Amino acid sequence: MKLERTINRLCIEKKGVAPNLSNPSTFTDKLQWLKLYDQRPEQIVCVDKYLCRGYVAERIGNSFLLDVYGVSDHIDHLPFDVFPTVYVLKTNHDNGSVRVIHNKHDLKNARSFLKKRARRTFGREKGEWAYAHVKPLFFAEQFMPGDVIDYKFHCCSNEVKWVRVIHERTGQSPLEIVVDRDYQPMGIPFDPLMRTSNTPPPRPASWETMIEAALTLADGFKFVRVDLYELDGKPKFGEMTFWPLAGVLTTEHDVFFGSLLDFDTDIKKTPMHDDLSFSSYPKKGLKGMAAKLGYRMLDYGIKKDA
Repeated sequence: MKLERTINRLCIEKKGVAPNLSNPSTFTDKLQWLKLYDQRPEQIVCVDKYLCRGYVAERIGNSFLLDVYGVSDHIDHLPFDVFPTVYVLKTNHDNGSVRVIHNKHDLKNARSFLKKRARRTFGREKGEWAYAHVKPLFFAEQFMPGDVIDYKFHCCSNEVKWVRVIHERTGQSPLEIVVDRDYQPMGIPFDPLMRTSNTPPPRPASWETMIEAALTLADGFKFVRVDLYELDGKPKFGEMTFWPLAGVLTTEHDVFFGSLLDFDTDIKKTPMHDDLSFSSYPKKGLKGMAAKLGYRMLDYGIKKDA
């Protein structure tokens, strides 16, 4: 299968060895297994940073969502003149296409940058198949001031297995502290590109609410990372990610984090992406996927046919 070849090539490039897909044990093995054998149409909705808002609102409520001021499939069609003085401009289909807008100079640069990003198919070379079926959109979102702390809940088997607390993003590489469900440092780093510490910032007031929200959003998936923030003492949703670091952990902690992922690998879903690749539907994207799976499009949302 084409996707399996992509997965093998990625792991050989990053780690020097293909993943063990027949008996996965490490974090890398298990995340690659999920890419291939646990493909679900709901993942397409959840990785879409705009479309997932409906998914989130339905499960945990609108109060978790940041305000959105405008959305369009053409960035130049957004009503910039009615937006707040400071806002965030981003795309929905990839990772890292985010710009904070303070003035016209910021906007000019962001337009050029985001237009280029919208033309790429994110994740194709890393086997992150769901992104290939997301129709690129541009949207303006509420800006969160200050040192925004990112709480990344890694959920598996209806449990929070670990949380990456990330802050101090400006001026240098971010600072990462890995904590457990009780907000106790685990003493093990996750992302090798980040600075590490065993001293997390003060526990957020909404910690327990965050855990409940993360588990509610994770329900039904073997593994997912749910990103949340705290704004004025209340939790806010960031995004959902099924393959953190493209599912490849290059450190010696690959085995440890893999041991925490205790989902069942006996049942394999038939991969749908190889049959329904983005290259087969270059113009239809999510609509092509929805049609193939028996879904219909409604206001850029999907609802299963009766």
